Amino acid sequence: MDRNSFSIGYVDSLDAMWNDEQEFLFTMLSKAARQAIACGNWEKDFPSGHTGPHAMARMAYSDTHLYVCWHMRSNGLRALHATDLLPVAQEHCVEFFVQLPGEKTYWNFEVNALGTLNASHRVERPCPTRLTGEQLRAVRRHGSHVGLRPFEIKEEPTAWWVAIAIPWSLIGVTAGELPRYLRGNLYACAGGIDHPYYLSRFPITTPRPDFHRPDFFGTIYLLPS
Repeated sequence: MDRNSFSIGYVDSLDAMWNDEQEFLFTMLSKAARQAIACGNWEKDFPSGHTGPHAMARMAYSDTHLYVCWHMRSNGLRALHATDLLPVAQEHCVEFFVQLPGEKTYWNFEVNALGTLNASHRVERPCPTRLTGEQLRAVRRHGSHVGLRPFEIKEEPTAWWVAIAIPWSLIGVTAGELPRYLRGNLYACAGGIDHPYYLSRFPITTPRPDFHRPDFFGTIYLLPS
């Protein structure tokens, strides 16, 4: 694979073990390659520095869901938004943007450490179609801090992880007709903290931070089951 693509493997299903943190993590770690989210595309204006965030993700898929699990280490952790569709990108946040082959529209899933989700379907940034309450509830969340009340940890190295399970049907994929590949990108960001950062898996060469750029999406291949 080149620097603009990677592959994800098939799992029978992670749903049965979703609430068992140890078993869930073991399965994700054993079956999915680590993807470093390390492209500091705007380091001149937003330097992450030697004590900045460390971000990586693992992905897998089943017949029914697409799974993304992020592992983070950040200098402090802000998680103040506890209601879906709020701007979680202003605090410590991880994101997955995905586009089906041949489509002009794409889906953006943005989640904080609490599992609070901001998600939309759009062609470009200014024109989002927000997910409905029913659609948001269909995206399962799990993580080290999911279920906690809002909190903020100041200037202290903090490890955390969060995972989401996206139903294929939510993004328009028919059961039994999974695509060979997806287009997309993985991100880690925190726009409203004292030292903001914006990291991506695939590089983005825009003058200012902008994750809503399908022209910079990479290719995510689905390995045969």
